[in-house]
Amino acid sequence: MMISIRNIFVVVSAFVLVACAGTPQEPVQFSSAVWDASEKKVVLLFDDASTPSFSVPGASCLLCLGVAMAANSSLSDHVKTLSVEDIKAISEEIEKAWLARGYTVKSADFQEFKKLPKFKSGGLNVAKNNFNVYKERDGVDYAMVVKFDHIGVSRPYASYVPMGDPKAEIVGSVYLVNTTNNAYEWFSPISITIGADGEWDESPDFPGLTNAYYQAIETTRDKILKPFSPASSPL
Repeated sequence: MMISIRNIFVVVSAFVLVACAGTPQEPVQFSSAVWDASEKKVVLLFDDASTPSFSVPGASCLLCLGVAMAANSSLSDHVKTLSVEDIKAISEEIEKAWLARGYTVKSADFQEFKKLPKFKSGGLNVAKNNFNVYKERDGVDYAMVVKFDHIGVSRPYASYVPMGDPKAEIVGSVYLVNTTNNAYEWFSPISITIGADGEWDESPDFPGLTNAYYQAIETTRDKILKPFSPASSPL
């Protein structure tokens, strides 16, 4: 089965972005001082959840990618049909959780976040982008970011050879930045991987992997909302 050059280019671009991402930020435990702050205003920047996709990490050459994507074309097509509405709904739950803690919540365009300038005075556990703009413009004390790098299904490869079964995957990060000094008050990587319960290769609907996908969303939801529970100290 033929696979478009465009689809291969998208996967290659994703690999290049990951390779050039630099040293990953280490987790930062949520600061309980946030709940005791005298000023309680937060801006929420929630990623525009795009269409889920199928990835083949490890199929590192162009021909390898073509072979791997063609071999999984039915699954790749199915993954694109999966809904992201449950992911988008997490944004509303976050807002309600902040309100319950006495905060005023402002939602901002995630595309605007992507255009933020770099923060010139870097340092340990300091955000790379300059969030001071939200302090100066909107008068908020914190910025919460939920960012997704991949939503969908992933299958590991070594060149042309699959090294395991496909699994549902959500990868990204959630963090809270102090808009005064640009320091992280919380940083938690998101790396959720769940396999099918039983047989995965049941084309065209792939019920096992579909269920795993929605389980991954629920697990992601729990991770993001954990700091708002009464007794929590998440990473």
